[in-house]
Amino acid sequence: MTHLRQRFLEDMKIRNLAITTRRSYVFYVSQLARYFGRSPDVLGQEQIRAYQLYLTQEKKLAPASIIAAVSALRFLYKVTLRQEWNIEEMIPSPKMPKTYPSSSAQSKFCNFSVVSLNKARRGELVMRPPIGLIHNSEGRLVLDPDKQVQDAVRLLLDTFRRTGSAMATVRTFRQENLLLPRRVHQGPQQGDVVWGVLGLSQVRVCCTLGPARA
Repeated sequence: MTHLRQRFLEDMKIRNLAITTRRSYVFYVSQLARYFGRSPDVLGQEQIRAYQLYLTQEKKLAPASIIAAVSALRFLYKVTLRQEWNIEEMIPSPKMPKTYPSSSAQSKFCNFSVVSLNKARRGELVMRPPIGLIHNSEGRLVLDPDKQVQDAVRLLLDTFRRTGSAMATVRTFRQENLLLPRRVHQGPQQGDVVWGVLGLSQVRVCCTLGPARA
């Protein structure tokens, strides 16, 4: 293991980044080194820009994947290598595209709404709990037992209280390369915790119930 990789891993551990976040950061930094065949600490701003163009134009990664790569590079050069760059301008993060539902999606949503309304009338509707809360065996909402999830939610609530708005909270999380967990509710990964970029809707849902779990 190189000294840079060791320092990079230690910096992530010191900041208590989730294991999945660490793996993601290591993956994208390794890809950067492999692309140029050189250690990241000898690469300059032009090489980083070329790598971002490669991810966007040749690899054609989705914006969410590029944001993850940007977060990894920002952490490496700002925290581990302590580069005195304007990191946000030097390693820009793409905007997530706005998506609009198709007519078929709208139709499915209407059908789903009718089904949900009927279940609610019968007392059978079960809503997925927000981040940081789960249903226990008795069907009651309780705190998620995962300590990393609890810490992440507390940080989200504290940031919202400090900044005073959902937009400012999202901006702070992205500037500091912080990710938020969520639990998978269906499929082969059901019950697993995955980490991703914080969105406005997540802040609004979490912080609406904030006082109840603080």
